[in-house]
Amino acid sequence: MAALIHRTSIATVIFLSVLFTGAASANVDKRIDVNGYLKGYVHQQSGSPRQGDRFGSRLKLSTQGEISKNASYFVAAKFELQRQYGNEAWETQTDSDSDELYIDLSTDWDLRLGQQYIFWGRTTWVNPTDRFTAWDYARMSGETEDYRIAPVALRAQRYFSNERTLDMVWLPVFRPSKLGANAPQQINGLPVEEQARARPDRKLKNGEFGLQFSQSISSRALDWSLSAYRGFNKRPTFRLTPVFGSLTTSPVKINWLPVYEHVTMMGADMARAFGAFVLKGEIAFTHGEDANGDDPLSRNNRIETVLGLNHAYSHNLDLGVQIIARHLQNYNKARETAALTMMRGSPPKFVASKTAVETSLSINYKLTPAMGGQLIAIYNTTYEDYFALGVAWWEVAEALKLYIGSISFGGEQAGTPFARQKDHSRLFVEMKYSF
Repeated sequence: MAALIHRTSIATVIFLSVLFTGAASANVDKRIDVNGYLKGYVHQQSGSPRQGDRFGSRLKLSTQGEISKNASYFVAAKFELQRQYGNEAWETQTDSDSDELYIDLSTDWDLRLGQQYIFWGRTTWVNPTDRFTAWDYARMSGETEDYRIAPVALRAQRYFSNERTLDMVWLPVFRPSKLGANAPQQINGLPVEEQARARPDRKLKNGEFGLQFSQSISSRALDWSLSAYRGFNKRPTFRLTPVFGSLTTSPVKINWLPVYEHVTMMGADMARAFGAFVLKGEIAFTHGEDANGDDPLSRNNRIETVLGLNHAYSHNLDLGVQIIARHLQNYNKARETAALTMMRGSPPKFVASKTAVETSLSINYKLTPAMGGQLIAIYNTTYEDYFALGVAWWEVAEALKLYIGSISFGGEQAGTPFARQKDHSRLFVEMKYSF
């Protein structure tokens, strides 16, 4: 922990020193205005034992300003203290890290260098073209910044006179999603030993690259974008390897190795308004490491599509529905089942279908200027499992906001993507004071 704070402090001091030196030489306003929030929270899981129960507080501080006429900066850091239940005992955890830390340069191109959030795609919640910003699933709550992880990136954008934009992104350092779950203790009665995650080496060839060309004209025209990405899956696949004893031909344990696979994505999205209705669509083809469909532990090539319709009934109510489809290429469910059965020694609880379909519902509602709520719900009609995130908020006083919410996972069949997260369903209460 001390080393982490030391690194964060040194990086921040160097960053600010460079900024203020540049600001002084450029004779710009060097006053610092600090904003942020203090948040207290309690999260209680429904699983037993409640390995994810936690309570604590988080302080976020941010500041921004000019370096010169064409350069500015933004710095945001988070400091957290919490108690979490894990390993059958309560543990005290502390953390400090930059949340965003970047410099903006404006010339013919808009350049942003540093830690930043990058979001692609126009549909709601499910975005097959959104590849750069990882998720922190264990911290999912009422605010996006709580559960998305900003990467370090160089982003260059060029705006043309016809409202078209060229967006180029390079990530030199890979940051994976945080799953909030560990390997199972046993498979077929054999102990499971989780190996260190096999992250990509920090080499130039392992950088993540993206290119997007988009058009955004007006609320009554067709907005669209074409995008390409080359990098790694933010969520790992898991390689299972039996380990045999020196005096037996039967395995004595199973090694569980998380691996982040190389992927290439080509995608497009669109949005078109028709009065109070907005039609949205997104599609992506992702080339995985199992293009031939002969490795049950690697991801196949896939096509993901999302088609949705949003309707603003008023300034206080917005409803959205979507249909989501995922199709695996060169995939045979019977062959996958047989390969996994041979590998594990027994039939797996769940094997993916060649094509899976989901429906989603989103509701944003403001009851009064000081009270409102949000709901995101997804139901997989193929696997008959579901996910739901609901949050109600109340601005108790100026700058003081109360959030009460729940996250639910479930399904008819054990082992489906949402059903196996059932023990991570939880209730949460958060109080946030902004300044």
